[in-house]
Amino acid sequence: MRKKFPSDYNIAPKGYVLSDVEQYAEFLQERMRSKDNCLWMCRSFQANRGRGIRLIKNTTHVPKRELVPDAYITSKYITNPHLLKGFKYDLRVYALVTGFSPLKVYLFNDCLVRFCTERYSEEQVIRNNRFAHLTSYTVNKKNANAQNSPLWDLKQLR
Repeated sequence: MRKKFPSDYNIAPKGYVLSDVEQYAEFLQERMRSKDNCLWMCRSFQANRGRGIRLIKNTTHVPKRELVPDAYITSKYITNPHLLKGFKYDLRVYALVTGFSPLKVYLFNDCLVRFCTERYSEEQVIRNNRFAHLTSYTVNKKNANAQNSPLWDLKQLR
């Protein structure tokens, strides 16, 4: 979709599958063009609950494509995310699609809002403070110094 409608799908950084020869080459070219202080998020497709996520700097060594596990994706890290009261968050919206022509979508009223439990700052990200930059509930529920509840429903957000 991004190739067909580039201006409509520029809301997130482009991802690169590191085991794909062409995408790995594109990633290396983009990395060379990026600023020295650019951060990249590298994540395994198979991991969940905040596991398998690494932040790499532009100067960090990236292994040769043959040595990268098959299911890794990387993209530029968004260092200026939208925050709520200083906390990074994401929305879990559940939808049921019952038809495509015409398009018919039903949204579940009770969405989830997942929060980091420490205030976001670039310094926290550079220090790899997972409680400040990963919105995973599994990660944040373990924070003994939580400054925020890690899970809200949509009614709490209003």
